[in-house]
Amino acid sequence: SGSSIAGQNLTRNFGVVRESRFYPDATGQTSSPGTYTFAHWYRPGSLGQVTLSLDPPNPRYTYQVRVDENCDGTFGPGEEWAPFPYTFSVGSTWPREPDGSLRACAVEVRALVPAGEPMGATDIVLVKAELAWANRPGVVEPDTLTDTLQVAGGEVRLEKRVRNVTQNTPFATTGQGRPGEVLEYCIAYRNLGTQGVNAFVLTDPVPYFTDPLLSVADYGGKAIRWTHGGNTLYLTAASGDDAGEVTGSVVRVQVGAVGPGEMGEVCYRVRVR
Repeated sequence: SGSSIAGQNLTRNFGVVRESRFYPDATGQTSSPGTYTFAHWYRPGSLGQVTLSLDPPNPRYTYQVRVDENCDGTFGPGEEWAPFPYTFSVGSTWPREPDGSLRACAVEVRALVPAGEPMGATDIVLVKAELAWANRPGVVEPDTLTDTLQVAGGEVRLEKRVRNVTQNTPFATTGQGRPGEVLEYCIAYRNLGTQGVNAFVLTDPVPYFTDPLLSVADYGGKAIRWTHGGNTLYLTAASGDDAGEVTGSVVRVQVGAVGPGEMGEVCYRVRVR
């Protein structure tokens, strides 16, 4: 109470630090057997210890991680592939930007797919980065991203882009939005091989901090815009009535056959919580 502290000098230490960022979400495809490497960035907001882990901890495939801890653009000695969970330090020697903030350094996640996996098999993992603050280990700052891997025949390449519809920004590999703003994600696919791919299914997780829009005016009141070749279709979020669906926070489109050189794109929109 006020009377109990009257006449006393109290000392309180506090500080303001930047928010840590772990980005972007990524989607990829590989053969069986095969490997795929997801490229990410981690920008710590404060000094401390960072632990990288997977959720679920035992996904369908084996995953490894490596961190460019000196931000020199290469993965040198001491920065080799390691299993999850993986812990590294953000100390006083961590590289900084000209304004004094801690620099974003590269983080790569590699998936190892064994032989015998069926085409279209999909694995979705949540990669967590938890920063325990220096001198305050009880304070843990979490951040997450999602990696989606799909087994495919042929050589189908995926490219994911995002734009802020509310702010009318151009498409880029990463994007930001304030609560209430609308983001649009588009995943382009193209068969670079000389053989056709059959029964191709494109799957993408809805970012955990957003809610999918199930009726978009620009999509004819539907949830998904799918372009294949010269044709554009608008698909509902419901399962079973057309080639698309949005269920369990996952966008899925049954693309089907993709011939050599053929390409297409799947787009959907979300609102930031």
